[in-house]
Amino acid sequence: MGNSLTVFGDDVGGAVQLPLDQIESYFSLPFGVAIAPDKSKAYFSASGTDEIAIVDLRKLVAAAKSADAASLANDLSASAKYVLARIPVGRNPRTVALSPDGGTLYVSNRLDDTVSVVDTARGVVTGTISLGGPATLTAERRGERLFYSSKYAWGGQFGCANCHLDSTFDGLQWDLEPDGFGIDIVDNRQLEEIGGTAPYKWNGGNPDLPTECGPRTERYFFRSQGIRGDDLQDLAQYVTSIPLRPNRYRSPDGELTPAQERGKAIFERTAKKDGTPIPEMNQCFVCHSGPYYTNLQLQDVGTGKPTDRSPKIDVPQLTNVAYSAPYLHDGSARTLEEIWTVFNPNDTHGVSNDLTKDELNDLIEYIKTL
Repeated sequence: MGNSLTVFGDDVGGAVQLPLDQIESYFSLPFGVAIAPDKSKAYFSASGTDEIAIVDLRKLVAAAKSADAASLANDLSASAKYVLARIPVGRNPRTVALSPDGGTLYVSNRLDDTVSVVDTARGVVTGTISLGGPATLTAERRGERLFYSSKYAWGGQFGCANCHLDSTFDGLQWDLEPDGFGIDIVDNRQLEEIGGTAPYKWNGGNPDLPTECGPRTERYFFRSQGIRGDDLQDLAQYVTSIPLRPNRYRSPDGELTPAQERGKAIFERTAKKDGTPIPEMNQCFVCHSGPYYTNLQLQDVGTGKPTDRSPKIDVPQLTNVAYSAPYLHDGSARTLEEIWTVFNPNDTHGVSNDLTKDELNDLIEYIKTL
């Protein structure tokens, strides 16, 4: 995990990536930026390591224009050239704003319900404004603080929210297991309403969220002591509380459009168009059943790759699947359509080869509503 910014413009000669991290001390999840009125400095918030970086813009541009600029993205000593200071503030700092004279920086600390007041000349916090947050925190709120914090990883390098951006997902594919490079590449999965969808991981290897968020994260990701005990229970409680986002494909009254109705009939069919019965485990609604549209089982649907240790995958939930591209266990399908065109030549992942283009479109329109 690297935390950086991109400097671009005609005077730079393109786009140059420059790190904000330091050696053994990372600047996790950069979020907000404010630029001094005289353009001499910029102030960046790190929502994972709870701090503000003060950057000398002239030195930053000089680094971007230097002869070795292309190699600086992976040089953790580079930030010393232009980062003047890093100032601790409250939990999960996000938006930053400068006073008109540039002398005072205001930092909104989302998970503290406070605003830090920074004297930019001295580079120190001079006050904290309370926004009237609750005096007693719920388990979900405590867990949310842990979810967005990078303090558990070695060097403060990253936390849950680095991959699950704002409690969703980053749409990327990861090689996570200690089984060799290029083996078991997996697509990141969204976290909305996953409390009732155990087991977890694409291979179903983790029986519950405390296992997923605790020892597995500690061992494979953080490279340091992870989240344990009551903190781990709070974190799991928060993850299970993440709700579904509003779905623009669903009608507020629950009514389906004609296309969605036709797609529902295809989703629930038990026979091909020629009347041939579809085997039970190849019927869409059998594997994708229940309130989250998953039977919580492992299934081989023919989408395994030579780099997978097993062709069987955990049947994913389909709730809000419209917002979770790319698809399949390794993210190889860029769209819902590709699942049944590019990656289902033998009808092993449901029966789709007897569908017309319009019928496949109807099926997808229905699945988007789930």
